[in-house]
Amino acid sequence: MRSDVLCGFFHPVSATELASLKEDEDAYAGEASTVDGQLISLVQAKGADDPSLVSELLSNGASPSASGLYNYTAIMWAVVRHKVATLQALLDAGGDPSPTNAWSRHTRLAGSIPSRCA
Repeated sequence: MRSDVLCGFFHPVSATELASLKEDEDAYAGEASTVDGQLISLVQAKGADDPSLVSELLSNGASPSASGLYNYTAIMWAVVRHKVATLQALLDAGGDPSPTNAWSRHTRLAGSIPSRCA
């Protein structure tokens, strides 16, 4: 029997990696109250594209390159959720579009996620 499973876009993840991801998930639950966590939650949420709220969080110390659960960044979520004005605000504030998430997907690939996920 194989000790790995398919996770994400056909990226094999071992049982050890899955355990590590679960630890990340548990740790992230406590980070949601931070200003970076609030930024990720705002951008990740389905709904209106409101860059003024993003700008407010950035002015309160949120990082435009903030990352959350599974290393998904605010920029990745803006792309996935088709929040163009939010994406522009994050980039204008110096957000880095180059990081990869836990499945080695980068921002360009995040944009290829089907719109039914948005």
